[in-house]
Amino acid sequence: MTWAKYGVEFFDQCADFGLSDAAVRTHTEALHYLYRLEEMEMRIAKHLLRRFAGSADWEQAAKDLVAHGFWRDEGDAYVVEHHGDVFRSSLATQLKHRDTERERQRRKRAKDERDVATNNGPNVATNDQPNVRPTQTDRHTDLQTPSTEARSVDCAACHRPHGNPNSLYCDTCLARAREAS
Repeated sequence: MTWAKYGVEFFDQCADFGLSDAAVRTHTEALHYLYRLEEMEMRIAKHLLRRFAGSADWEQAAKDLVAHGFWRDEGDAYVVEHHGDVFRSSLATQLKHRDTERERQRRKRAKDERDVATNNGPNVATNDQPNVRPTQTDRHTDLQTPSTEARSVDCAACHRPHGNPNSLYCDTCLARAREAS
């Protein structure tokens, strides 16, 4: 994606030459079209002019732009002359920036891929590595906690540890609750 850039003098120059509103609009739209195409030669086929020209008087506008030297008529195409140096410089900068970012992103992805490959050894979480424990995710906080095999759970009633991680209460407190009901 590119964006249009105009010097501060752009619209003043259009006014100084006495261009009509239709001519200024058509010229501006032509530059936008060229940015979209990324066309460094600033060449627009005549049959494509209607594709982007939004002015009702676009045909007369094109004639005025040629008459004032803003565009050059080359038979089957117009070549935009006015603002060409700013256009080419801006487009070249944008294209260079895009290429630089593409290369930077390629290098980063390659580095990330190497880092992941280095950290994924073949013996992760096997019996020959006793310090590696399986983990489970706590659904409420997404914190990594030890798996149920290595976990001690406190009873919600008496607060003593018990061995059933699937229950909030120890067997003694469960039995009391059943007797009470």
